[in-house]
Amino acid sequence: ASTPPVAKKRVLESPVWTQTLAVVDTKVTRMTPDRITEDFEPTITERVESSFQSTGRFEVVERGRLDAVRKELQLTSDALWFDPATVVRMGRFLGARYLVLPTARIEVGAISTRIDLLVKVLDTETARTVQTFTARASSSSLSTNSSITACLDRIRLELRAVIAPVYPAQAMIVHSPQPGVFWAEANQVWQSFYPGQKIRILKSEDVFNSAKGTNSPFLVEVGRARVNSVEPFGVVVKTSIKAEEGWIIEALPQ
Repeated sequence: ASTPPVAKKRVLESPVWTQTLAVVDTKVTRMTPDRITEDFEPTITERVESSFQSTGRFEVVERGRLDAVRKELQLTSDALWFDPATVVRMGRFLGARYLVLPTARIEVGAISTRIDLLVKVLDTETARTVQTFTARASSSSLSTNSSITACLDRIRLELRAVIAPVYPAQAMIVHSPQPGVFWAEANQVWQSFYPGQKIRILKSEDVFNSAKGTNSPFLVEVGRARVNSVEPFGVVVKTSIKAEEGWIIEALPQ
């Protein structure tokens, strides 16, 4: 599947972290002993939401609002999976550009647990699947509860690891207190950036779009650097590159 525009890091229509997405309830297939009655669905859904939020690239629709809109529109979860018109309608009412549909298979054995997670990202303007992520986590423990807890914690880390290269953390340069020092702001800054992290610096340029016959703003790399520190006011970068306010810094894969 093609990567959605927000993940291509090219079109700079608005600050990149203002994209909104909604994560619907996870569809869970359980292979568990009868004695285990825990409802895994909310926990896995929370893990998926957290994984997208941690990139700093998205605003996630609150669960209460999602449930209220679905109830108002009298929509079932299955409709979101199989009816493109429903996806578009849901996105319009939520104000969400993307709709995330997670499914999970949980297998709990005598001494081990395994979770297989599939996450689809749908563009609510076209109802097309623009990205698919898979993650798998397993845990072995003499305690079934400990095994389940560890597995649920690991699945978030696995999902974040596959999401990060597609939706790398970004921040906008907002201030230069002195030559060669820049401050950049981003949502979830503490989760998205850390001292010593490799970044690239991007600026906006007008590029002729032959399909539309007009110029469009694109992000172009002008150099690379490292994060010096992460402060309450934002990310601090020290570099010899002559960057300007409004340019973007983007985390590079480690």
